[in-house]
Amino acid sequence: MKEQSNPVLTIPPILQPGHVHLDYLEGIRGLAALYVVLFHIVNQIRLQPAWSEVALPVIYATRVLLFGHFAVAVFITLSGYCLMLPVVRSRDGRLRGGFFDYLKRRSRRLLPPYYAALVLSLVLIALIATLEQFTDFVWWGLPHFPRQVTRDSLLSHLLLLHNLSPDWSHAINAPMWSLAIEWQIYFIFPLLLLPVWRRFGIVAAVILAFCIGFGPHFLLDGYLDWASPWYLGLFALGMAGAVIGFSTEPHVLHWRGRIAWGTLCTALCAFCIGVGILFASQPGWGTGKLWIVFDPLIGVTTTCLLVYCSSCLGGTGVTAPPVVRFLQSRWTVALGRWSYSLYLTHILVISLVHQFLIHMGLAATQRLLLLLVAGVPLSLLFAYIFFLVFEQPFMTGQPRRREVAGYRLN
Repeated sequence: MKEQSNPVLTIPPILQPGHVHLDYLEGIRGLAALYVVLFHIVNQIRLQPAWSEVALPVIYATRVLLFGHFAVAVFITLSGYCLMLPVVRSRDGRLRGGFFDYLKRRSRRLLPPYYAALVLSLVLIALIATLEQFTDFVWWGLPHFPRQVTRDSLLSHLLLLHNLSPDWSHAINAPMWSLAIEWQIYFIFPLLLLPVWRRFGIVAAVILAFCIGFGPHFLLDGYLDWASPWYLGLFALGMAGAVIGFSTEPHVLHWRGRIAWGTLCTALCAFCIGVGILFASQPGWGTGKLWIVFDPLIGVTTTCLLVYCSSCLGGTGVTAPPVVRFLQSRWTVALGRWSYSLYLTHILVISLVHQFLIHMGLAATQRLLLLLVAGVPLSLLFAYIFFLVFEQPFMTGQPRRREVAGYRLN
């Protein structure tokens, strides 16, 4: 009898009936997008010979900003969590409106800003080529904006298949590489992962997702490592986070109350950052053989954070822990609302600012510091304008909230 009563006593307050605003989702998304901006700013110098000229204190201080791939792993895990939330709280465990209505919603949310940013990138590339041909303007080659527009790279970007070749994935606007695999996961989620979850449970869905994701690496000698196909497993981990946080199944309630999710998240986060800082400067850092180990760890860490945050909300008069209050603060939530626009456009702004600094003849350390001081706010400003024009009109409701089985979700 005692064993049966424990899960009931440890049900997090969020499971009690009522309206719960999951603003921490926007906070996590916003901070991850901002981190990607900082990562690409550092890479503007780090991936060039001028990095050897940067002052050593600056090099050591920026080591914590070398994990942009981790932020993308957070995005994918968060995507699985958000898409699974309404499913796990529904009565039949199915997508609202069916597959085609789901695909319509996903298309409306993802594609208009993506194609707008793609067109904007192509316009900038054409403008630069025109200036180089008819004026004395010189565009210095920079990371993440290579301007390698070919028929194949353009067509693959239009079809969201540019992750299938290393020559296409980063050819136009490098941060867009992850949009292709996320779009492809949108199809695998309802057609494969959800049926497996309904029939065999979330553990089986996670195992299957990782088996599929790891397949090209182990069976095809690392083929597709540049596309990180194991992100399918991270997406499934996000699904698991939603199940653990919101399912009312007795066995799920048992594990939700038995594991110290916050402590586990802190330990994993410290391990990943510590190992990353120690080895980020090594020649092999940034290869698929490392990401295939670290990305799943980041997925598990993010899942633990999501479950922890969900367990801290919902009770009347209950004060959330500082980390949850921070993730739900006004500015992090606001940043999260237009983080997608920031992710799509920031490299264009950073590249232009860096070109200006290069033509001023500034040293590498000066350029890096000015990129951080000026490039970040300019990227945020441009992204917000882009959001108002190309993203907000396609969002369903402002603020975007919906009722799911007694819960109000952002």
